[in-house]
Amino acid sequence: MHSPLRFALSLALLLASVLTGCRGPIDSAARARFEQTFGTETVTVFPAHVNRAGFEAWDARAAERLAELCNAERWFAARVSAVEVPLPVEWSWNQAAMLEDGAEAFAAWVREHPLETRYALIADYLLRPKEAGGVHVIVVDAEGRVADVSLWNSHWDTFEELAPKSVDDCTEIAVRGLRENWAELRARAQAARE
Repeated sequence: MHSPLRFALSLALLLASVLTGCRGPIDSAARARFEQTFGTETVTVFPAHVNRAGFEAWDARAAERLAELCNAERWFAARVSAVEVPLPVEWSWNQAAMLEDGAEAFAAWVREHPLETRYALIADYLLRPKEAGGVHVIVVDAEGRVADVSLWNSHWDTFEELAPKSVDDCTEIAVRGLRENWAELRARAQAARE
């Protein structure tokens, strides 16, 4: 559970982004379809993008683990791609802006590289020299529209508990975070179909 202070901070950040006109990276039509069909679609999972203060690397094991999770939880029929997708995002104090830039870069890449699945998923890990600064997961539909994004950092209890320092730690954050974020989404989608 999140503490009241963290909840208030998250709410304040959300309100600030709305009041300042930040639209966020999610396409509303893509999001609606994502929610309606959740648990019935296919996804290609790409190697995790590892951003080490501007130096890019990729992790195929993370893609395998996230695809296994998607299949086991029946969120998607997932397949793994070996393609290393570049996400040229500049480091910033504003992690939400970094997530938006990464989502836009991934969406643009998908538009130029047609999928054989309905969705594409990539994790993006922000690693500092001694610790992780954040974990992002981005889902884009086959038309190259952002359908879902998730962000975890030190404002979340699980992040603080695990104190991620490595790529494997970041993958564990993504696994736990997606389980939390998508459990209710799958239940709602199933109920709507019944």
